[in-house]
Amino acid sequence: MAKAVSDGIGSFADKVIKSGKHKEAVQAYLATTTYVDTQIGRVLDALEKSPYKDNTIVVFLTDHGLHLGEKLHWQKTTLWEEGTHTLLMFRAPGVSEAGGVSERFVSLMDIYPTLAELCGLTPPAYIDGRSLVPLLTNTKAAWESTAITGLCDKGKTDLAYVSIRHELGRYTRYGSDQEEFYDTTKDPHEWTNQIDNPEYATTVKKLRSLVPSFEDTAQPLPSALTKERLSKKRREPRKEKQQGE
Repeated sequence: MAKAVSDGIGSFADKVIKSGKHKEAVQAYLATTTYVDTQIGRVLDALEKSPYKDNTIVVFLTDHGLHLGEKLHWQKTTLWEEGTHTLLMFRAPGVSEAGGVSERFVSLMDIYPTLAELCGLTPPAYIDGRSLVPLLTNTKAAWESTAITGLCDKGKTDLAYVSIRHELGRYTRYGSDQEEFYDTTKDPHEWTNQIDNPEYATTVKKLRSLVPSFEDTAQPLPSALTKERLSKKRREPRKEKQQGE
């Protein structure tokens, strides 16, 4: 079993698929990334020539990956590598290694604690991310490589999907009863679902234990849990949607 969260059809993907202009679509995507790369370079060049170059931290990121026909899917909204692999770059004067590239798995949740440490601040204890400063100073530093990605349809727990990317591979859970596991060292394109292969039973068990429950990830910040709000929440009965509404 392998699935995408969406059918891969959208205003862009629909036109690409119907017209058969797959090659042109890939060329257009590569052209836009080249354009963005050039413009970011202009910004960084200007920063290097400014009086702020030594006290300015730059973070460049994307919020999701993109399929260009891989696994017969276009655009985003999957928990496979193409949909979850994002770009993340740091420029931290006196800290980051110029031109350094780390192969460790990290999360966008790590940005906040990283910036906090770089600025000499202490993030709140309830923050889930962790500082990437060790990797900025040494791209090969010891690191428990784990990155979690989740998708949810309007708070419906049966449609809550979560995927964990680890050095051992990728484990994904769709709702409460469908799972995938890919040995990404042997199957980097994630074609063969090994979830029922007894050879990977120990690995799957480990990765399952690392995935947080939907209830845990949906909890509000501690600062929002005031006594008044908790009391009000207990008093107010749930309003069920009436038929025809």
